[in-house]
Amino acid sequence: MVLRSDPDSLVRSMYMLPIGQTWPSRAGIALIGDAAHLMTPFAGVGVNVAMEDSLHLARNIITVKDSWQTGLPAALQKYDADMFVRAEEYAKQTWMYLGLFFHERGGIAMVEHFERARAREAAAAAEEEAKTTALPTEAAREESEKGTLETGGPEVHASVLEIPSPVVAGIGQHVE
Repeated sequence: MVLRSDPDSLVRSMYMLPIGQTWPSRAGIALIGDAAHLMTPFAGVGVNVAMEDSLHLARNIITVKDSWQTGLPAALQKYDADMFVRAEEYAKQTWMYLGLFFHERGGIAMVEHFERARAREAAAAAEEEAKTTALPTEAAREESEKGTLETGGPEVHASVLEIPSPVVAGIGQHVE
């Protein structure tokens, strides 16, 4: 519900191409940015996608610089195929965010979405950290108590840290 607005406000339509729309490549023509994949601004990626298109187009053209007359059509076809895949992912994001912005629960739905995303990212980071952070094994603990730890190479002097649960630390990490 709009409670107040500027009387001179303009209502403007928003347009978006259907998600996954493609077309056959045409010799000598390459579209970038909104000309290739018009989408609403709700993912905030428009200019970034256009710049990414430009980068990929330039890279594809560079690959055929020594045979551009015969290689350019294939380079443009490859650009189009890759661009369609990238654009579809961004279009899915903007469509999802459009749904959140105009959801009947509005800002609450948006906050809940970001809280779930943050929780997923934290869980993934913790899982990755657990894979890369190894606490000393019992054998390593016994060896370190003797003063040395064989690592298959030169002797390494180590000491075992008793870390209270649930704090987990890796070698070289600072724990507060």
